[in-house]
Amino acid sequence: MTQHVGKIAIKDFDWRGNVRTSHDAHDVELMAESMKAVGQLNPVLARRVDGRIVGIDGQTRCLAATKLGWEKILAIVDDAPLSEGDAAVRCLTSNIARNALKPIETANSVKRVLGLTGCTAAEAAVRIGKSAATVARLLALLDLPEPIAQQVDAGEIGLSAGYQIARAKPEQQEELAEAVVSGQATRDEVAAEVANQKKERKKPKRKSERKVVIALSGGRMVTMSAREWSLDLVAACFEEALDKVQQVKVSGGDLGALVRLCREQAKQVNVCGA
Repeated sequence: MTQHVGKIAIKDFDWRGNVRTSHDAHDVELMAESMKAVGQLNPVLARRVDGRIVGIDGQTRCLAATKLGWEKILAIVDDAPLSEGDAAVRCLTSNIARNALKPIETANSVKRVLGLTGCTAAEAAVRIGKSAATVARLLALLDLPEPIAQQVDAGEIGLSAGYQIARAKPEQQEELAEAVVSGQATRDEVAAEVANQKKERKKPKRKSERKVVIALSGGRMVTMSAREWSLDLVAACFEEALDKVQQVKVSGGDLGALVRLCREQAKQVNVCGA
């Protein structure tokens, strides 16, 4: 691995694709005060891509240095080839280590890592130093409506509560979010409500079949079943049954042949209706 360590002009850094989508002015101000008092303690991390210096970690330091009037900043630039996926993992990992990202920023970064590397959520969790459960919760946040996602980023709704809200019915999410923000519901209460919602989602019951039993002379009976019955339907069933009997008789078959014919036709109906 070839690395270059030295002072780099701040204007030369390219931060496109950085995991951080915004920088709080107060955070930049605090960083500037610290760097003014004790200097730059940690170098910026970057890589060289087609002659450009693409930043991996340290954009807030660059913004603070600019605020202080610095033109250059200490950086470590990796000149060795680095895939976009590996670069995304490094960027995400370094920011996670400092708790520098908001939940939605982290979630979007994890999603980007998955897309660039092709790894599973569990594999990504190992690479960025998080549990698989945490990664699953983060990715679920991306399904939240924008207003609720903003509340999660602002810290008004915790990560676990946000995950539970994301699992709720869409029409219930806003109500649950308001309950959490107002302090009327805890994460566990939201989880219980979501669990109850899922229990209520039962499959629609199939309409039960009704049987019609027609008594004939000599103690004989004919039984037919269907979901709905009418006299016309009963007549049609008898006509169809008679047609089948005549078909078997013409071909020289017996009762067993009739049974086999009906069974085979019933199988074909089931396959077509599957």
